[in-house]
Amino acid sequence: MEKYANNAWDALGTSELLFNAENSSSLAYVIKRLESIMRTYLNGYDTWIRFLINSRFSRTGLTFDFEILPTTVFNIKDY
Repeated sequence: MEKYANNAWDALGTSELLFNAENSSSLAYVIKRLESIMRTYLNGYDTWIRFLINSRFSRTGLTFDFEILPTTVFNIKDY
């Protein structure tokens, strides 16, 4: 099974350590990597929500802003 898993990671052109941590040092890197991937999706999502709010509720000279904060269970003590 391990041989097939390694072949799958090789076919993807990435390292298994980027997504499947085996020790504590690679785990911190994996968490940061996944947070950055999710941040990209959340930026698009908060742009969409901002558009919806402003298209429904904004008036002349008044606009609303919306932002999803970058807080996770791993960095909540930093904020």
